[in-house]
Amino acid sequence: MRVAQVRWLCVVPVLVMLLVGERIHAAVAPSSSQARAAIQLETHGSSGDAWALFGESVFHSTGRTIGGERLIEVPGTRTVLALWDEESPEQGLTHQYAINLNGRGFQRPRRAAHEILLRYDAFDPLSRAPRVPDGLAADTSGEAVYIVQFDTQPLDDFRRDIERLGGTVLGFLANQAFLVRMERATRDALALLPYVRWIGPHHPAYRLEEGILEELGRPNADFPARRYNILLFEHGVGPQRAVTERILASGGAVHRRSPRGLLMEATLTAAQLRAIAGMNEVAFIDRWGPVGIDLDIAREISGANFIEQLLGFVGQGVRGEVLDIGFLEGHCDFNRNPILHTPNNNSPSHGTAIMGIVFGDGTCNSAARGLMPAGQPIFAAWSQIPDRFAHTAELIDPNGPYRAVFQTSSLGSPRTRQYTTISAMIDDILFHNDLLVIQTMSNSGNPNSRPEAWAKNIVSVGGVRHNNTLTKTDDCWCGSASTGPAADGRIKPDFTHFYDNILAPAGNCATCYGQFGGSSGATAIVAGVFGLFHQLWHEGVFRGQGRGATVFDSRPHATTAKAFVINTAAQYPFSGPGHDLSRFRQGWGMPDLRNMYDARNSLFIVDETEVLRNLQSVRYEVVVALDEPALRATLVFRDPPGNPGSAQHRINDLTLRLDSPNGRTFWGNNGLLDGNWSTPGGSPNTIDTVENVFVQNPAAGTWVIEVIADEINEDAFLETPEIDAVFALVVSGLDAGTPGDLNCDGAVNGGDIDPFFLALGDPAGYAAAFPDCEILLGDMNGDGSLNGADIDPFFACLGGGVCP
Repeated sequence: MRVAQVRWLCVVPVLVMLLVGERIHAAVAPSSSQARAAIQLETHGSSGDAWALFGESVFHSTGRTIGGERLIEVPGTRTVLALWDEESPEQGLTHQYAINLNGRGFQRPRRAAHEILLRYDAFDPLSRAPRVPDGLAADTSGEAVYIVQFDTQPLDDFRRDIERLGGTVLGFLANQAFLVRMERATRDALALLPYVRWIGPHHPAYRLEEGILEELGRPNADFPARRYNILLFEHGVGPQRAVTERILASGGAVHRRSPRGLLMEATLTAAQLRAIAGMNEVAFIDRWGPVGIDLDIAREISGANFIEQLLGFVGQGVRGEVLDIGFLEGHCDFNRNPILHTPNNNSPSHGTAIMGIVFGDGTCNSAARGLMPAGQPIFAAWSQIPDRFAHTAELIDPNGPYRAVFQTSSLGSPRTRQYTTISAMIDDILFHNDLLVIQTMSNSGNPNSRPEAWAKNIVSVGGVRHNNTLTKTDDCWCGSASTGPAADGRIKPDFTHFYDNILAPAGNCATCYGQFGGSSGATAIVAGVFGLFHQLWHEGVFRGQGRGATVFDSRPHATTAKAFVINTAAQYPFSGPGHDLSRFRQGWGMPDLRNMYDARNSLFIVDETEVLRNLQSVRYEVVVALDEPALRATLVFRDPPGNPGSAQHRINDLTLRLDSPNGRTFWGNNGLLDGNWSTPGGSPNTIDTVENVFVQNPAAGTWVIEVIADEINEDAFLETPEIDAVFALVVSGLDAGTPGDLNCDGAVNGGDIDPFFLALGDPAGYAAAFPDCEILLGDMNGDGSLNGADIDPFFACLGGGVCP
């Protein structure tokens, strides 16, 4: 890995001024009602063009060619939309917009996304419409469901207009669209609104699973009656009654209804299926299947099976604690003699399932095998802990009997939206005790969560419904687990995992199993993944890390573990804060051990080794290769407990910034509330203790990564007398270099012999002579270190043999 480091002591710029020229290059002529809001395109010499509303400050500056500028006022509001096109050689023509909500100033400019993203097809409706099969087109003669796409992301102002005109917003549809149930007159009125880009029918064909569409597309399709899942747009008795009556009247059978939910189950013929798919209450239909065992799915989708098959890792040497109510000690899945940290309780149902998901060995049912069947379980009963601070300290006492690398808790104090005294207590415990703790958010379907989950220093877990399938395309939040944001706007949860259909040991008998779920199950799965991550770290899979005497001795700081798993998590695609799988519902995605392993040679890691005082910064130069699909940087820092009486709960503020080789700046978390990828520009994040920059198809060359101590208000690194802080930084997607290329000239040849032996015998001398080279390029046998065992593989590679 080629990494250069530069320390900056007191050079953090706090204000950048843009001097606006006086000559107007172009302008949109305002109407009388728009005289206060004319868009001006002004010239700034070498700095390019800048956008501004008349009499207001510049909100966008670019050197690209601009055209198609439009100004839209949202009727009845002070909201103004600015739209324009930008063209550049590297990106071609892109459509941009910026929003000024109620005269409060423009938000940062965004790139418009004009494709309607359906499972059925992805299309820009102004360019083409997908073909719809006969019999699966919408009947628009009366009330119908339509896709209403806007020039920008949907706004509450748009929703209010739709409802004022008689429409009902049923939900969001990517990109930049609502699904709206309305009459034709309402449709015609909406089409006249200046911010509406396109309106088209939401055909029954769009609401059917691909397999059903394939069957219906066959000649003379009239297959036997079959059972289906029917998803409705709206909750409540009314929509379910309407669909039920239609099914029964046509001769179908209804098996299950859930008036508080959205799902029904029914048996339908092909003709009945077509009719039900056209109902305005129906959002989607797919084929029903019986309840199945799926902890095996959790193992597969999280990469646990991959790691086991490749490396044989199943949690050997990993110790972790389950904090719960009680568990059935005699269950046949617990043959590794769980260690009791407290006396057990007589309420085994919940804790038995959690223990099994993390540590179950599958003795009686291999399908219910846990994530770490060879790990060492520790158990503590919630009610038996008189002092959680002392209890946590015991877990990480190197001379004690536990030596745990994580604790998982799928219960907590009464739900709240607020950062409470309990939240502050947890932050204090984890600030002083360097232990990774994984905590359930809860199951409210809204931001009411366990106060423990609102703590900054904890790992919070939400949930998604995965419908008992291995594919992620049918996963949804669907009003299940508790969500973020925290009361102060921080991004929570940190992760998500399966909320439903998890086979796990049951506490009612020694050989019993049952279906388990909720964010409790999701949290246990994430804990198991963290345990396997610690085994990977200990075994030196990530170059230069681990190799201690035990997993506990090798463990990284809790912040580093959290940053690493966030950095390599698999995100669900989403668009906008209103999406079903938005950032505040999925967090940073689903932990993925395969991604961790695949990233092993492209990493740069800072494991709390840098100490920063107020207004200091540290800078790293890293190299990204051509055609790298993604560059990901994750910053996590431990923060002292916040004040529950304050509206802001972070104490210190460390900021992440990336500068690309082509001059673009990315600030931590900028754009990541709106999608999976960071957007350049914007401003520093000031509320989160986790910051990410995820760049898709990053520019090749040298990137500068900077961590800035914008505010150190309380001491966060108690090992020194100064007021300072430390942090974890994980970067993936870097140019790993060529193994054996010790002089970093791009080839393995005779010129690498002397550098190889210099690195072998004098690592400090090698670092001084080749500051831009990674010494582990000499690790030719892949054991995580450079030593004598690498000599023969090095010369074999040099001689034209097999190279790593």
